[in-house]
Amino acid sequence: APDFDKMISEVIETLKPLQQEVVAENGHWFELQIRPYKTHENKIDGAVLTFLDIDARKRTEAVLQARYLKEQRILEVTHSALLLLDAQLNVRLVNRAGCELLGYSQPEIVGKEWLDAFVPKALWGDVRSHFEQVMTGGGTDPYEYPVITRGGEERVISWRNGVLNDSAGSVVGIICSGEDLTMLRQLNTALQKSEERFHLMMESVREDEFFIMDAEGYIGSWIARPEEGKSYRANEIVGQHFSCLYTPEDFQSGKPMRILEVAETEGRYEEDGWRMRKDGSRMRAYVIIIAIRDESRNLLGFSNVTRYMRDRVAPREKSAVPSRSHLVGVP
Repeated sequence: APDFDKMISEVIETLKPLQQEVVAENGHWFELQIRPYKTHENKIDGAVLTFLDIDARKRTEAVLQARYLKEQRILEVTHSALLLLDAQLNVRLVNRAGCELLGYSQPEIVGKEWLDAFVPKALWGDVRSHFEQVMTGGGTDPYEYPVITRGGEERVISWRNGVLNDSAGSVVGIICSGEDLTMLRQLNTALQKSEERFHLMMESVREDEFFIMDAEGYIGSWIARPEEGKSYRANEIVGQHFSCLYTPEDFQSGKPMRILEVAETEGRYEEDGWRMRKDGSRMRAYVIIIAIRDESRNLLGFSNVTRYMRDRVAPREKSAVPSRSHLVGVP
């Protein structure tokens, strides 16, 4: 401990305890606490020094930090919120998306106890039980629960959690990847609150495709008439950008994003144009896209209704179809 004598003198003079992390010559970590010592006559007669063994905690932090640095590039480019919690559920690391979700800077999040700081109190027991399952090898399925942001808002997140082990196989923490479901819930609520849009949703079930996307064009829910080999299933298309349904020429020209701009400005967009099917074929379709807004007129996303004209099919052009991997991350 640097300035050891000075630290003791300061405690005796100010009567204020001090604590500091120190490392022994053999590399073992301790937390040093210095408190003033009083006699029975209530006189200051020195200082009491306590050494707490924190070596296991520091080694855990080192493991987590090493993993973070190794994967830092991936953590920062993903749209998902990523957290690293230690075995006591304290936040050790968080990526930029996690900071944006919670509304805090990284220094304001790291070191906080996750449940106490960011989870509604009524759910502490359930969430803690889930983490205990994760640390014993269970709890691998997505798990939904809300987090509390800086502004006091609760946002529903779908979490995937995995255990972290050190080289000896001991559990040192949990990595958590979260997807914000709040926008999708708001989209569905907005549809149900609007009588016109609610009827549109009901009628659209009889159409070939009906889906809801967020304000950036990413598909959040999907209903389609089953056509073997031609129609996407929900688990194949949800999460993709809707531009994957357009021809390569339209995609390259930026048409899908211009469509959303028109729908946002005008409230509605209609067209008779070509669409790409799952099997790579093109089919003429009549499309209606409607902007969805909340009660304050804030844009939440868009609904899309598609009716295919089955007598107007273009030849299949496999080589011209952009791959789905090429479309991931369309702005």
